[in-house]
Amino acid sequence: MFQPHILALKGPINIGKTTTIKIVRRKILDHYGNQAIETDFLSKRATSDIKRIIEIGEFKIGIESQGDPVGPSKGLGRLHDSLKYFDEQGCNLIICTSRDSGKTAEYINAYESKYTIISYKKIKEPENKMESIWNITATEIFNKVISLYDDFNKAK
Repeated sequence: MFQPHILALKGPINIGKTTTIKIVRRKILDHYGNQAIETDFLSKRATSDIKRIIEIGEFKIGIESQGDPVGPSKGLGRLHDSLKYFDEQGCNLIICTSRDSGKTAEYINAYESKYTIISYKKIKEPENKMESIWNITATEIFNKVISLYDDFNKAK
């Protein structure tokens, strides 16, 4: 039986977590081509973040790029709501961003009884290295996506 996973890219504010997750999304869509069906849950004008579900056959991937905490006036925040939604939709894999600790990390950890959680750590990089580090991290996460997709299909 396949164990669902959460791949969480963690780190402080403004280090490229969202950019890295967007690169992962693009790699998934490029790799799986028209096998992948993507649903966008945000208005393009609303934010630079993304909230998507990509379906590749029966394999569902939820992607949420907003992992920085939000103010108390905004409720629990989008990551909290997205994790719940992706779980309710039966996502086999959730890819998200988060801070290293605090509320967003707690939201992810709340799913550890149902999902295997794998964290990827992002740190502040020198400006001239940021783009190459984003691609290295995105490739690492993407390779895990392929591996989990293969495991899912073997378990069917």
